[in-house]
Amino acid sequence: MSNFGLDLLLESQKANIKSKNDIVVIILHWMLCKNDLRNVGIGDSKFYNENDRPSELLPEGWNQDSSAYSLRYMLDKNIYLLYANSTSDSLVVNLIDAKTLQSSSLAFDVNAIVKSTTGRTIDDFVSSSEDLIKRIGDEIVKPIFKKDEKKAKTSEESTSNPLLVRPPQRPPMIPSFYDSRRDPLNPFIDPLRDIGRGDLDPLGRGGGMLFQSNPSRYHPGRLGGLPPDPGVLGIPPGARYDPPNPLGRLNPDNDHLPPPGYDDMFM
Repeated sequence: MSNFGLDLLLESQKANIKSKNDIVVIILHWMLCKNDLRNVGIGDSKFYNENDRPSELLPEGWNQDSSAYSLRYMLDKNIYLLYANSTSDSLVVNLIDAKTLQSSSLAFDVNAIVKSTTGRTIDDFVSSSEDLIKRIGDEIVKPIFKKDEKKAKTSEESTSNPLLVRPPQRPPMIPSFYDSRRDPLNPFIDPLRDIGRGDLDPLGRGGGMLFQSNPSRYHPGRLGGLPPDPGVLGIPPGARYDPPNPLGRLNPDNDHLPPPGYDDMFM
């Protein structure tokens, strides 16, 4: 990880450094700013104030007590609190998300880490700057912000998952022609779908392959050869039609006569 800006920050605070603890807090501040947080002062207020002025600089009075630090940071109007408290042989650091109360913590052996309170570059102040910065990133920053990234990723996936969000549905196509066989109350139902169903259903009630859409309009006494009422399916317009009913015709039907020459065995 690049240390860009860290030497400049240490140089700007050179006159304010009082203890080894200050060096660790300066590095913590730089690491948070590198992750897009900005300082909004000291204290422990968990609420964003319109008067807060986010800055990459450390606030005035940030190290007035070198045994107890309390700094406020902001990201997207969400407040994060950085606490650092000195014990007999270490500095215990906590970073808290004021909104979710998620926290991370890390204890530093300051005497083993910080070798001097004066210098020009980070390597003049600490013995192993790369290891220190990596520990801060892994144990202070990532435990807080990895959870936020996971939530954002889950939210993004939920809005694009086709199993969770119904895609826009195309409206049903309205028939572009008028069909007198269609039920006006259900114009999208195919009137031919039930033809022949009675032949397959042993308990069916008539119908068969010759389906009449309105049985109440059928007249048993109609003479054979006349077309049926409109609505009977399967009969081409103008074709001869003999109702399947013994009462439909009393006279002999030409269809019942033998064909010419039926008794001539040589034909």
